[in-house]
Amino acid sequence: MTPFCTPKKRKIYFVVTTCVEVQPVSVRKEQYAIGISSLQHQIRKLNITDYIITLVDCGHERSTFLDKIKNVRLYYADTQRLRLEKGVKEIKSIKKAIKHLGMSDDNLIVKMTGRYRFAENSPFMNILATIDRSDIRAIVKWGPYFKPTVEPPDNPDCTTGLIMSDVSTVRLIEEKAILEHRWAQSIMELPPKKVVSMNTRLGLYIAPGGNNFVIDIVPLGQK
Repeated sequence: MTPFCTPKKRKIYFVVTTCVEVQPVSVRKEQYAIGISSLQHQIRKLNITDYIITLVDCGHERSTFLDKIKNVRLYYADTQRLRLEKGVKEIKSIKKAIKHLGMSDDNLIVKMTGRYRFAENSPFMNILATIDRSDIRAIVKWGPYFKPTVEPPDNPDCTTGLIMSDVSTVRLIEEKAILEHRWAQSIMELPPKKVVSMNTRLGLYIAPGGNNFVIDIVPLGQK
């Protein structure tokens, strides 16, 4: 008889993307402080223990207000200078951080846009807290942020303001525009049983392209 083996616990890397060069700096400074604090609150509340929070900034290494944020690692990817589309810079930054931090393929990456912040109840984080010993390889909210769906859309798309994939899946994301499409394509290559498709809110206040924050919306056809 083969003995029952508990699945190996997987480390979670929270990769929080930032860009401190965006003006006005005072606004970004406040947004990042609130967003990262809300993440740390969720981690404590849900008793997530095996994790690392890394701020991945697109600029070059120098002294910034990010240095003063406690209990996080900081990595400057130096991709801002590249003449590439924003999403391509972002995935390049994340892949550089994977290498810099020595992440293994079975580690989990939660990518979060740094200026966004969690609601007190986050269905995404509630799910994340239960899967570190499972074989789940992605948590995704399909479709564009303004028209999310429960099932993968015909034209691959997803919300990348908050998304989880294992490292091996992130490594395979194409470095081409548009990141939301490329990330969705990489997850669609996984066995469906290894993907959690969100059928409710992420529980995240978002502000795509601006500073007017609203809670992310429920997928079409869901309550």
